[in-house]
Amino acid sequence: MPIQPSSLGIQHLLSGLQSSHFTGPGRDHLGAETVACGVQRWRDMVQSTLSDQAVGTKVDPRPAAIRITLTGGLFGFEQHQTWQLIADPNELPFQRLRACDDSRLTFLVVPPFFVEPEYKPDVSAEDVAFLELGEPDDAWVLNVVTVHDGGRATVNLKGPILLNRRTLIGKQVVPANAAHYSLQHPLPIAH
Repeated sequence: MPIQPSSLGIQHLLSGLQSSHFTGPGRDHLGAETVACGVQRWRDMVQSTLSDQAVGTKVDPRPAAIRITLTGGLFGFEQHQTWQLIADPNELPFQRLRACDDSRLTFLVVPPFFVEPEYKPDVSAEDVAFLELGEPDDAWVLNVVTVHDGGRATVNLKGPILLNRRTLIGKQVVPANAAHYSLQHPLPIAH
């Protein structure tokens, strides 16, 4: 199933979230850095940050986090299956993906639409069925960012993280059309 660009943005995720997806101090002991929040706070934080950044309005500086399950973990980190996806208003559209069982294991991720607007990973029928993705709109996609020596940053477009936006269960996949994409796609630099 080709995943459409409309499935790749932050706004797409917002409509599928449930209160059980949120983490914070005292909830599953996932760390004091996360702010306990409900669905409305997460939506408000992301929506207002994206719009307020455009007009220069001051935004709530506190990060918000949701708990996700990556069945099979990430490539090379298969033993870690429960993660926090942390959105800091000062870092959007980038987010942090932190292993719940090892807070030292943190990745920078970004929805691919911000990097490659024409990104359309062709996901296998097996992965679609496994994640219970009835339609392309059920999917939410993130890609891992690597910051290299000298500050150069790249995005892995060959191995996207595919999430069911309603269940927040996902996995890292290799799309059928991975040969069309780069493992180290240059991250555009803002001027």
